[in-house]
Amino acid sequence: MVKDSWVYCPICNNKTRTKIRLDTVAKNLPVFCPVCKNTSIMNIAKGKANDLDKSGLSPAK
Repeated sequence: MVKDSWVYCPICNNKTRTKIRLDTVAKNLPVFCPVCKNTSIMNIAKGKANDLDKSGLSPAK
C-alpha cells in the first residue's frame, strides 16, 4: 500500500494543494501556497519535498 502525503509550505508551514506519493519524483516544481500566496520551487524525491531556496540551491536567475 502506498501512502499519500501533502506538501507543506516552507514559509507558513500550511498544507499546499499538492499531494505526493512515495514514488513521486519532481525537479524544480513550483508549489503554490493558497494561505500565504507564495510560490516555492521544490525538488521532490522518495516522498520528501525539499525547498530549493532554503537549501541554498537556488536556480540561476
